[in-house]
Amino acid sequence: MFSPHRVHLMKSCVLLVLLVQVPQTQSRPSKKDKVTGVRPSRPFLQAGLLVDQTAVVGSDVTFRCKVENGADIHMQWLKHIKVNGSSTGPDGLPYVKVLVSFHEEEEHLTLKNITVDDGGEYTCLVGNSLGIAHQSATLTVINLVRPSTPILQADLPADQTVDVGSDVTFECKMMDGTTATHVQWLKRTRINGCGQKPDITVLKTSVVVGGTAVLTLKKVTQDDEGEYSCVAGNSEGVSYRLAWLTVNGPETE
Repeated sequence: MFSPHRVHLMKSCVLLVLLVQVPQTQSRPSKKDKVTGVRPSRPFLQAGLLVDQTAVVGSDVTFRCKVENGADIHMQWLKHIKVNGSSTGPDGLPYVKVLVSFHEEEEHLTLKNITVDDGGEYTCLVGNSLGIAHQSATLTVINLVRPSTPILQADLPADQTVDVGSDVTFECKMMDGTTATHVQWLKRTRINGCGQKPDITVLKTSVVVGGTAVLTLKKVTQDDEGEYSCVAGNSEGVSYRLAWLTVNGPETE
């Protein structure tokens, strides 16, 4: 039997006990019942209509739930929640929040301008004096971070001084929140002579999603001495940091 739900407030959360009762009054027959003379029946929900959905933050989402038969239907849309970290109460029933409640045989639930908090399980619950039926679906909310110009840690890469034959590692760190970034390591060597353009060589290219970009030079020679650049860019802009490598050669008498 179906009746007004019992709701318990627990620390600003709502616990709906899915027990149903109905006032002792005769059910009002539906239009279909009036024509055929068929006695009211317990409700059934159309299969495959309420389905899982995935949407991005800020979009609108609509769930649909249709009653295929039944008279004097009462319908509720519920959002499953947690209370003190638990999704069920001591009696094993789920903690839920009643989003909307009405008398309809076909209805939808629309969530507008969704946030990450709207993600979770939703249930369509229907019932009358003869029984209840319910279906559930899960909403997955994706938070797309708008790209921004890469932000690089100020002290990296750092200048280094090493001896010939040493290995050298330069690091270029993306700050938290930086989206996928195209990174190039460049070597810039000045050419003797006034007005001469510098010689720039691309040493390494990679795509970094957060974290750190690394350039490693093995067994350096004095030819490796010079200015090194970490250039990071995406659709919103470009940032770069410079470091100088000094290579000490063997001492001569």
